Amino acid sequence: MDRQSSNLRESRREYILAVGTAGLAAIAGCTSDNSSEERTPADESTTDDVTDGDTDTPQDGSNGEDAANSEPNFEVVSLQITDEMELGETASLKLQVRNSGNAEGNFTKRGQITSEALDYSKYADAGFDIGGVIEPGETETFSQEIAGDNLGSFRLSIEDYDVEADTSVVARDLSLGEDYTNVKGVKMSIDEIVVQDSYEDEEGNDVRPDNGKFVIVKYSGENTGDDTVNPSSARNLHVRTGEESYDYSLKGDTAANYDKLGFNRELAPGETLQGYQFFDVNRSAERQDLTVTWDEVIGVTEKRVNWNP
Repeated sequence: MDRQSSNLRESRREYILAVGTAGLAAIAGCTSDNSSEERTPADESTTDDVTDGDTDTPQDGSNGEDAANSEPNFEVVSLQITDEMELGETASLKLQVRNSGNAEGNFTKRGQITSEALDYSKYADAGFDIGGVIEPGETETFSQEIAGDNLGSFRLSIEDYDVEADTSVVARDLSLGEDYTNVKGVKMSIDEIVVQDSYEDEEGNDVRPDNGKFVIVKYSGENTGDDTVNPSSARNLHVRTGEESYDYSLKGDTAANYDKLGFNRELAPGETLQGYQFFDVNRSAERQDLTVTWDEVIGVTEKRVNWNP
């Protein structure tokens, strides 16, 4: 029983670590700024003059006593990345390494990551190698493209070296008509925002909001994937007015002359859903001050996109 409890605790620890560092993803490929061709870790490990296995390996073709005493000596000069990127953007992680030894060597290390959600207390495998061959007396800068997949603050490092680079992924700000594609492959956009004091229902009656004004939002969602999906992402729309946030209002279901969104309708590949959502907001709200927000929270990861008029 004690062994089973220990295994459960370890599984839970590994899960928390995984979700806490899931906000950044490495894009395959690592390059050196001093190289004219892109060079991946796989390419480097199969190069004729680089040995397999552990890194920091001397590569020198001379003979005799000098060859026996030749070896590289690596110093990590810096690790840098942009302070901030928007959700879905990419940024270059830059690793600068100096070889002060008297032989060529291959410096390649594994990337590591932690996050503010974990109090920066535990690193996990970031899913990429970074580095390459450095000539004696030379300094090389190696790059790895990093994608911001979820909101949060993250810290990157490389194994065996006490260097860190911090970045944050923030909500993406879009203009009306610009689109964002979610994890289901639904390309979403907010195409129109209307503010009015009332609307006419299907029986010709004048319907007024409880809070003061209606904000009417036109949503479009196109299935760009290969599978049929339910575009439930439209349910995650909110309207923000300063510090206040509002969910959609059921009152809008009776509005005439507006095509309402069918949340339960499934979209085949290539099919588009368009329609209006109604929000009942405070009377002081002005169109130029509104923000339409889509957000989704899964575990401890979060995605958010803002549309501004």
